[in-house]
Amino acid sequence: MMIATATELLGLLADESPESVRRIRHDTAPAEVWLEVLQRAPEHADTVALNKALPLTVLRVLAKSEDSRVRFAVVQKKRLSSDLLTQLATDPDEGIRLAVAEHRNTAQSTLRTLATDSWDRVRDAAERRLEDKSGS
Repeated sequence: MMIATATELLGLLADESPESVRRIRHDTAPAEVWLEVLQRAPEHADTVALNKALPLTVLRVLAKSEDSRVRFAVVQKKRLSSDLLTQLATDPDEGIRLAVAEHRNTAQSTLRTLATDSWDRVRDAAERRLEDKSGS
């Protein structure tokens, strides 16, 4: 199904029934709808970030959130662009940097940067991914 308006989406966010939660996570909506909801109800950014079909323009906005839970939900998306992963590779949250190091779409140049990270788990993951990429 498709969510047609910000009002409809805000109603789903307020409802919290299992069907509403399912729709929030799986239904599509135009980027304008997601962006309007984020503007009108920024407290729901973490829930919006869980949608599996968010347009890249919405992911770009969410990746700049002050809430690390929102940024972490973004970095979990399989179809992230290389530039978003590069942006998130400098995140202050080490868990987000680790997720970038482990993400399948992270560019080698970003992995090389992460291989010098201050946290050893990020460095190890980046080095392991670089080895995997050079071996394939």
